[in-house]
Amino acid sequence: MSSNGNTAGDAQRRVQPDSSSRRRFLIGTAAGTTAALGGCLGGLGEGSDDTLTIGYVLPFSGVYSLLGESIVNGFELYVEENDGQLGGREVEVVRRDTEADTDQGVSVTRELQ
Repeated sequence: MSSNGNTAGDAQRRVQPDSSSRRRFLIGTAAGTTAALGGCLGGLGEGSDDTLTIGYVLPFSGVYSLLGESIVNGFELYVEENDGQLGGREVEVVRRDTEADTDQGVSVTRELQ
């Protein structure tokens, strides 16, 4: 125990941020991204168009903009390593900014469906 009566565990709890709101945001963003990608990938079997459209519903502005940009950069690197194609089809990217707001994420996801 320290001289002020706090244990090391108490000090650790004080400096750790509350991650529940960040966790809710990330889960909501992942759900929106999955819904958008699921809608885009559903057309793979049609064969009428040579372009596959991928929709990103992510935060591209605000506090979480680095997260959105990192996800896009990772995916684009994968596509680039595969000659700009997925499943033999050219890839077109559509980006929609959620502005780190769940309601905005729902709205833009519906727009992409």
